[in-house]
Amino acid sequence: MARGPASPLGVDAFAPAFCEAGGEPDWLARFRAAGAERFRTAGLPTNREESWKYTSLRPLARAKYELSDATPDAIEAPAPLIDGAAQLVFVNGRLRVDLSDLDKVAANVRPWAEVQGEDWLQALVEAAGPAEQQMYALNAAAFTDGAAIRLTEGETLARPLEIVFLAAPGDRPAMWHPRIAIDVERGASATVLERHVALADGAYLANHGADIRVGDSGRLAYAKLQAEGLDARHLAMTRVAVGADALYDSFVLTTGAALS
Repeated sequence: MARGPASPLGVDAFAPAFCEAGGEPDWLARFRAAGAERFRTAGLPTNREESWKYTSLRPLARAKYELSDATPDAIEAPAPLIDGAAQLVFVNGRLRVDLSDLDKVAANVRPWAEVQGEDWLQALVEAAGPAEQQMYALNAAAFTDGAAIRLTEGETLARPLEIVFLAAPGDRPAMWHPRIAIDVERGASATVLERHVALADGAYLANHGADIRVGDSGRLAYAKLQAEGLDARHLAMTRVAVGADALYDSFVLTTGAALS
């Protein structure tokens, strides 16, 4: 019996994790559908693509990752690295409001589900264009949680913000695909530190997606500290739009993960 063409790398492994768009606004349903279609068509990046020429993602297709649907209760947020910073804490890709102290920046930082119907978030994501890069497309199709940060014109974030991603892997390989959106309007400014910390040994895939806009004359200082576990795979894509006379000051320090 003749066999049909094989699916692109990783499609069979990851397509079951795609989320249904029930209860989400139409624009987000379209965004998810476009990401799912892109990933089903292209699959994981391979060595045939110039950007991935020296990086093989074949182990991801074989690992049989499962979406993490629970987070351990007995977890404490680490002390902030920046004095006086507010913390937004995720555990296994899911926002934990009980571990966060959003009261310090309540007007500016909210869970994704609370703002997904607002025009500014739609404009931010759609202005960046379709999810062409495959891992970003996978994130768009599979993300279950996230957060949005917005500063209106001329506003300064009251405190530095630490976005803390804690990994608490279990016995089976897990994965999560959180999303962050940051909109710094004209003349506004903020300082953000993104931290990734492994709380235990174990295999997991952290596949992050973010869209950032810094408006004209705005300022965003954005640092990232990646200290995932040694059996982790950490992949992330951030799409950034920077306006006239604006500053996006980025710094990344990577100390962990088997693949980053």
